[in-house]
Formats: sequence, structure tokens, C-alpha cells
Amino acid sequence: MNGKSFCEIPRSCAKDIDLALDDAHAAKDAWGTTSVTERSNLLLKIADRIEQNIDIKYLEIAETWDNGKAVRETLAADIPLAVDHFRYSTGCLRAQEGLIGEIDEKTVSYHFHEPLGVVGQIIP
Repeated sequence: MNGKSFCEIPRSCAKDIDLALDDAHAAKDAWGTTSVTERSNLLLKIADRIEQNIDIKYLEIAETWDNGKAVRETLAADIPLAVDHFRYSTGCLRAQEGLIGEIDEKTVSYHFHEPLGVVGQIIP
């Protein structure tokens, strides 16, 4: 690298989390009614964009600084696995199906999968 800054990262606070949650909740209904095909294609585009930028090394450096890991671990595992996770999730979306189960001669149970809302994950 040349010693010049390539990004700025804010120190977030509770207000920032609330704003992110507000945005996620606002997008929930539109995402939930988006077709499986379209959701799948959007996730594949994210995977493609990450993969297209692997050689630039900005993602790896930012991820290394964020996590305090060795660069080799970020290059060999974290970023390639992020791409793989997006593609895997896309495959799950496309393969997931509902089902109907018979409870008795007059009753069936219909199961279908749909996005329910916003989730958060904290990784120490």
C-alpha cells in the first residue's frame, strides 16, 4: 500500500443501530414480497461483486483491521467464505419448498416459508 487512507469507518453507537433497524424494518415488506428468483439473483450479484474485488485487497484489509486477524486468514478464508455463503444461501432459497401434510381425513396442514422480519447477529 502507499500509506494513504482508502476509507473512513465511523465509531457507531446505539443511535446508529436504531437507524439500521429502522431501515431494515422499512425494507422488510418489500423484500418479503419479492420473488424467490429475484431475491436469489440479488444475493448472487452481491457474491459476484465481492469476488470481483478480491484482487483489489481493500476488502481483505478492512476485514483484517475490523477483526484483528492475520491478513492470510482473511485472504484464505473470510472473504472467499463470504462469497460462498451468499451463493449457498441463494441455492437454499431456490430449493426450499412448502409442503402439505395430512392430519386426518378432513384436515391438512400447509407449510410454506416466508421472510418474517429483521434479525441481528453479534459475533464476538
